[in-house]
This record gives sequence, C-alpha cells and structure tokens, in this order.
Amino acid sequence: MRWGQVMMQRDGAGRAEDGAAVITVLLLLLALTAVSGTVAVVATNDFISAGRDRQAASALAVADAGVAQAVQFIRNNGVGRLTCLESQSDPPTGSCAASAVSTPWASPSAPQQVRTDGTAGACVTGQPCYRVWISAVTPYNPPATRTGVYRVHSTGFGGGAGAKAVLVDVSATPSKFPVGVFGEELSGNGGTSILQESLFTRACISPRYSGSGNGTRFTGIDSYWDMPASAHSTSFISTGNNCQADGYIHRTNVCATGSGNALIYDRDSQGGPVGPGSPCYRTHQRADGTWYPENDTTVFTAEDLARYGYRPGGLTDAQYADLKTRAQSIGAYNVPTGQLSAALTAAVNAGVSNPVVYYEDQDLSLRYSDIPATFGRTPESACTAPHSVTVVVRRGDLTYQGGNTQWRSLAMFVPEGNYRGDGGYNVLGTLFARSISLGGNETFQLDSCFTRNMPGPLLDLQVTGFREDDRSDVQ
Repeated sequence: MRWGQVMMQRDGAGRAEDGAAVITVLLLLLALTAVSGTVAVVATNDFISAGRDRQAASALAVADAGVAQAVQFIRNNGVGRLTCLESQSDPPTGSCAASAVSTPWASPSAPQQVRTDGTAGACVTGQPCYRVWISAVTPYNPPATRTGVYRVHSTGFGGGAGAKAVLVDVSATPSKFPVGVFGEELSGNGGTSILQESLFTRACISPRYSGSGNGTRFTGIDSYWDMPASAHSTSFISTGNNCQADGYIHRTNVCATGSGNALIYDRDSQGGPVGPGSPCYRTHQRADGTWYPENDTTVFTAEDLARYGYRPGGLTDAQYADLKTRAQSIGAYNVPTGQLSAALTAAVNAGVSNPVVYYEDQDLSLRYSDIPATFGRTPESACTAPHSVTVVVRRGDLTYQGGNTQWRSLAMFVPEGNYRGDGGYNVLGTLFARSISLGGNETFQLDSCFTRNMPGPLLDLQVTGFREDDRSDVQ
C-alpha cells in the first residue's frame, strides 16, 4: 500500500509537470509566432521601402535624362523659342499659353514627352519616361541682356507609380569671340556693306568708305554691342587703297568726320581723347546708360579688342571639338558640297534648327545654293523659329559665293585660313577668320532676330542651380 501510494503521488506530480511543460511550449510557440510575424512585417515593409527607393532612384535618373535632353535642345536650337516666362508658368498664361509656344520644349501645359525605351508617343503608366519643358527666368535679349537664365522642369517616371521632379537653372551666353566681322588681316574690297554690326581687326582697314568713292561702309546700330556699326582696328584705318598713309583717318585729328560724318564712329590706334563740342564725343548712348565711344576716346587698343571678346583662334580647342562632334552627328563633317543640302535638310527634319558644318585640312568653296532656303530670310523679317548654319573650316580656306538678293543665315569660323567673298553675296550673321579678302558688292548684316537667336552651338551653357521639386512627386 505504501509503495502504491507513492507511485500514485508521483504519477499526479508528473502529470502536473507535463501540463506545465505543454503550457510553456505553447507560450514559446506563441512568442515565436509573434516574433516571426513581426519579422515578416518588417521584412515586407523593408521590401516595399526598397522597392519605392528603387522606383524613386529610377525616376530621378530619368528626370536627369530629361534635363540632359533639354540642354541638348538648347545646343541644337538656341533659346529664341523659349518664350514662356517663369512668372507666368503656373497657370499657363501669356507667352506660356499653348497657342503662344512654337515647341513643346517651352510648354508647361503640353510638355515634351520622351519614352526612354526609344518608342514614340506620350508617357504610359509603368514605362520609364520623362516630361520636360523650359521656362525663361531671365530671357536672353541682347544687347540689354547678354546672359539669359532658363529653368528646366523635368519629371521622370521610373517604371512604377512614383515620379521625381527636378528644377535645373541653366545660364546661356554666347561663347567668347568678337560678335560681328573679324579678321586678323584684311585685304582690299570694292563696295562691302556692313549693316547693324561692326568690323574688328588687328590689321589696317583699307579702303574705308568716307562718304564718297569705294570702300567698306557701315549703317545702323550694332544689334549685339549697342553702338553705331563702325570700324575698329588696333592698327590703322585708311580711306586709300593698300592702306595708304595719307588716307589714315586720324592722321591729323583724333576725330575723323568724312563726308556727312561717315567716319565719326571709327576707332583705331591713332585715335585719342574727345570732349564736348567734338562730333566724335558721346555719339550714342546705350540702353544701359553708358556712352559710345567708351571713355570718350577714339583710340582702340589690344585691351579694347579683348573686351569685345577677342582671343586667338576665336574659340577654344574644346569648343571646336564640340562643333566637330555635332557636324559628325548629322553627317556634315567633310561632306562633299553636293551632299551638303541634303544633310542640312535632314538635320532640320530631325529637330536641329542650328546645325554645324565642319571641314578640316581642306579648302571649301561654298555657294549660297549649297545651303537650303530654309536658312535664308530677309533681315528684320518675321522672327519665328529662325534657322542658321555654323560653318567651320580648320586649316583651310573658305570661299563663299552668293547672289545679289539671296540671304543665308551663317556663323562662319576660319581660324587658320583665308575667307574670300566673291560676287554680291548676302550674309546674315557673323564671321571670324585669320584673314579676310573681300570682293564685289557683298553685304554682312547682324539683325536683332539673329542676335536674339544666337546659334545654340555657339552658346556657353552653365548649370547654376539644381533642386528636387518635392511638391510634384507622385507616390
């Protein structure tokens, strides 16, 4: 009996201990389940957050691609069509209204849309894409404003529901060179006319029209420098052929007049201070309140020439390399002149209003008919999305021949060679050459439309500000 009672007591205690163990195990299982659930929730949330981060990073990268394409648009087309003022962009009014813009790149209500997979069409949910447009913070408008500031609005969609918007400010100013007609050396001419721009050189200008006879003559106000169109030489200006000394305009008086005051705006190394009462004193007041001639003097020095943008070669090697790349991209590098028109037409059809033609290690003989009529317009005519061609000839000469009435909008650079003009051609634009040989009755003109629409490849673009626009983010 005693042994049986002991066993019964032990059996009861064992069952009690077993029950406690079961409860302990159950509690442990519940705890593990809770922990596992928490881990699963955390892991799921981390996975979702990582996915959102990936979408956000992808969307930001796509938005950056939109900015890069906007900058390329400016390089290919300039800033003339970017008329939407930043202050009017929300809501779109005035110059920002859809009816007022000439390109989606300037439209906040109907922006440029690009799918990054290369297919055409508007953005589609779930596919990487960007929407981008450009506003004018400070419009480029020389001569009053020679540096414009533009804001790129780019929204990127990375393939998910999220989006990222960025705002990037870009300054635009012409590359440093004497905007106008420049030659390190000049040789004689017959009846050259230079309208609304100026001539710059380190050589003697001869013959200079003095109000009668032959020679280079100037008319109007320089559209870029806001001064009377005139001759500027760090050497001499002569009304005689072959730079005759007895024709130096400042040989006897620092204020040269000529017939009808034809020479009062010219400046050269023989000039000097002019004061009140002199016909050469403060001949023109600029929009910024300053006077021409600067510092009340008709002398023109190497330092003055540098202030007008001169440096040897016109542009830097890096800038020429960029122009070469642009010409290669449209098939206009060392292209036979017979194929040039087709290459330029194809560039325009591809959305490039300011294509580049680039030749090196060879001479180029160019006729106005080699350049499509798309790039021709009458000076001071309607200024709507004008087209222009930048022509570069490295280590070679350029001969340009044109008709008496045919205009072509050109920016020409012949930094190591000779530019020769034959016939009665008309050039609407600017020229930089080592030497210039003019013949016939050619006309150069730089109207206000060209200066406001300076060719995009000649603009120096600098990013001046970047920020994400969190207000426009979509989750």
